[in-house]
Amino acid sequence: MEAGGAGRDPRDGRHDIEGNVTNLFDFSDIEGSPELNTNELIRATSSDAFEPRKRVGRRKHRNSKLGCLECKKRRIKCDETLPECRNCRNRVQKPGDVAHQCSYLRMSEEQIKEFKTLKKQNCSAHLSRAARNSSYQLEQSEPLAEDLAVEIVMIPHRRVDIPESAWICMVGMENMRVPRALYLQLLLNCTQDWSLSTKGFVVLAIYASIKSLTRKIEIAQKRKRLAAARDLLIERASMENIAVRYHGQLLSFVRHIISTFLTSELSQGDKLVGTRLLISNSNIQYTLMYKNSGYDDKHHIAMIDMCIEMSRKNKIEKLTRALHYYWVSLPLHLTLLYYPAYSTDLLYEVVDVLRKLKPFISSVSDRRLELHYKELTGYLNYLVSLLPLASGVMPLPIDTMYEVYRRWTLNVPGEAFCILDSMSGVHRVFYTFYHSIPAYLNNLFPAGCYLMSRPFYGPTSFYPFSLKTIFYDLEPRLGPFAEFSIRLVSFMERRSYMLRNFFTVVNPFPMKVSEQRFHNRKVCNMTEKFISSLRNQIIGWENYPDIFPIDERDNNLFHAAVREPALSQIESWRAAKAQSGPEAGVFDAYTMEPKDMPGSILLGEILKDMKCDEDYSMDRRKTLLLTPAVKYSSGVGHAITERGMFDKDCDITLFFEPKPPALLATSPTIEDIERYKLDRLCLIRDSDKNLIY
Repeated sequence: MEAGGAGRDPRDGRHDIEGNVTNLFDFSDIEGSPELNTNELIRATSSDAFEPRKRVGRRKHRNSKLGCLECKKRRIKCDETLPECRNCRNRVQKPGDVAHQCSYLRMSEEQIKEFKTLKKQNCSAHLSRAARNSSYQLEQSEPLAEDLAVEIVMIPHRRVDIPESAWICMVGMENMRVPRALYLQLLLNCTQDWSLSTKGFVVLAIYASIKSLTRKIEIAQKRKRLAAARDLLIERASMENIAVRYHGQLLSFVRHIISTFLTSELSQGDKLVGTRLLISNSNIQYTLMYKNSGYDDKHHIAMIDMCIEMSRKNKIEKLTRALHYYWVSLPLHLTLLYYPAYSTDLLYEVVDVLRKLKPFISSVSDRRLELHYKELTGYLNYLVSLLPLASGVMPLPIDTMYEVYRRWTLNVPGEAFCILDSMSGVHRVFYTFYHSIPAYLNNLFPAGCYLMSRPFYGPTSFYPFSLKTIFYDLEPRLGPFAEFSIRLVSFMERRSYMLRNFFTVVNPFPMKVSEQRFHNRKVCNMTEKFISSLRNQIIGWENYPDIFPIDERDNNLFHAAVREPALSQIESWRAAKAQSGPEAGVFDAYTMEPKDMPGSILLGEILKDMKCDEDYSMDRRKTLLLTPAVKYSSGVGHAITERGMFDKDCDITLFFEPKPPALLATSPTIEDIERYKLDRLCLIRDSDKNLIY
């Protein structure tokens, strides 16, 4: 008995208390049978020599089989959680004491993988025993009465209307407000769709929670709160396991809808199925951002293939409104590669404005506000580090451009969605930059909008703020920061609208497109005077983009033309510009003020072009909600109007607001979409060859 192991506990070889992780998963805790002494043996044999001896089985224990070595040494039950069990985590240790650390922390990756496999097997065996026990209890219980009636209370479903805040005209652009509100109504309708809400929105909520936990872990580690960081790591690990399953369900859900659209004619005009596909496709894009994975264009190409296949069968006109709008907007993404990007001078000015806002941020003593300020300025410094931009078809590599978009979208705080007058003036002014900066990024990186098929706004575009809320009882020293942010978003919105609705690219795919695909595609006949400092300049007519005549026979150059539906508006604007001069803002004689225009005219025209359905009938349409008058004057005597600009700024929106967006009046052909798909595949495929920037 004692040979080769005198004086040792026979379990020492299995548990290895010294800390060597040589045999972590030895589960043989069964000890040898207890030895009987002489008296007990005599009594056992004399009682009944012929009675068969009953075998005494060992009572099964409920202790953890995969427990860490420290818990086994202390003879306590281990909860078997990674990366460190709760007992070792809560154990008070001296700083730097590693002799009593949890043995899980010393496991290799292979041992951790084996640990998880064995733990899963033990859990399955425990559930099987529990199921057998429960089934036995059900068999022994009395049968339920079959004639007992149970009443299920029915809950009526009510339509979720668009909130009034979504109809606020933030910068006086009705043409953008109406389609945005209609799209928001689609999103609200999806919340009542059980299939989409469980398979589409849940996965986004899970990934958003993981993103929030990651952020908290980084903060806890910086503040040396190791115990809190370990708890958050455990919580994040459990959420990641759930996210993988729900992400797979979302992919299967989208593939099933695409297959349904291609095979079922009844589904092609179903607004519910169309909305499911449109929203689910966006959800896939956002989940990829949360997963921090590289750019993936497969799902966008799958949507294009579906539209092309339906166009070949002459079924585009039968499409529901949501997918028809998707089809119409595809050429719009392509034109973003041909329009000039805005000057980087305003990027440096935004950085300087936020730098001067820092003392006001610090004076509030709000740690959350300071964190958001640090993240925002860090992002802008990241953009500055990417300068100068390349002159090719893409200003940055594909993955870098994707990272620029992803970092902005995922770092928008919740306060940017609900700027209220109950906030302090510093909070209200600061969070307006989460609306003005993406408006500038849309013009600085139009190729990024092409890549993602959506602007930089993200969800903030559905939650506009009122100018009256921003300037209400605002401290005079904060006025210059507020007026800069408001004028920035107002001007950039107008420039983007002009490029998308007033102009179009003539022959974007010439015969030699394969030779020119990766070179600069900017149109050569567009002119505008970039604003170098918004704080020191008044917006004039020359600051808006316009085109000049050019010899169209030169096939080596790309050039733009005026869209035919917007020709009358462009001519009116040019006449006003020629008569009043670049420094005058008098143009009332050439247009009609929006406040004198009936609200149903504009909305009705837009709904007509967007293939309106019964959800947006006349009795459900909202009237125009103009922003209340703002009483604010700058230090140099300029007054902010309800349209988000100085009273001396030239506002071009008055020339196109009485008309619906000209983009909706045109529809691409199947040849246009096929060329767009081929060109996009070539750009993404050759990104590794460094040819596109």
